[in-house]
Amino acid sequence: MSTVIHIAAGGKDYTFVDVSEVSLGRADTADVVFVNPYVSRRHGKLTRTGRGWLYEDLASSRGTRFRGRRITSLLLVGSVTLLLGEPGQGEEVLIELDDPSQLFICYRREDAAGHAGRLRDRLAEVFGDAQVFLDIDQIGIGEDFVARTTSVVNACRVLLVVIGPRWLDVRDARGRRRIDDPDDYVRLEISTALDRHAQIDIIPILVQGAKMPREEDLPAGLQALSRRNALAAPDERWRPEIERLIQRLDGIVGASAPPA
Repeated sequence: MSTVIHIAAGGKDYTFVDVSEVSLGRADTADVVFVNPYVSRRHGKLTRTGRGWLYEDLASSRGTRFRGRRITSLLLVGSVTLLLGEPGQGEEVLIELDDPSQLFICYRREDAAGHAGRLRDRLAEVFGDAQVFLDIDQIGIGEDFVARTTSVVNACRVLLVVIGPRWLDVRDARGRRRIDDPDDYVRLEISTALDRHAQIDIIPILVQGAKMPREEDLPAGLQALSRRNALAAPDERWRPEIERLIQRLDGIVGASAPPA
């Protein structure tokens, strides 16, 4: 799966595909070249790490700034604008990442939001922030929720379905089960993954004593979920069960995840 990084700097646009490092500076050998004398020859570099893309200032004479503050390094999330050099004299660099998340956490906020967030934090520690997608903090203001989530599901390697006691019976304002709505986001995420079952592993995670939904309780298009072997992770055994999950995930995405 390709990793793409877009950079706009010095009046030019750059796109790098499947690279692990990008250098920035005035040197002719730099990947992103500047002519501004206030930018050092070897000013900074971007490195793909296990936690995502990391920017490092290479002891430049005038430094790098992010949001007005001088930095030596910065883990990038989403779109980031850096200033190479001093205000009024340096060069702005816009960096946009297109790094597909390998792990997608599917859940209902009314059912298991706390457990989904807890799971996301632990997986991010192991696989890196960029490798774990949780919708609540990774969809931009104004983005089409359905289009964004389904595109990320299509690009992921594993869909983790967090199922709590209310997962199947959460209802809308009219009293209808949300899972029966063809436009329900949880249903869309799971059906998208099931359609690509050869490329996407689907792992249900049962929390708070929840049971796997039966085939007859699921709408058409989701019934294959009931045949997936689930991981039961009750609160009293949360840590050992999630560590067992991590071992399984490492066997699936470990080889394709960026090196730490």
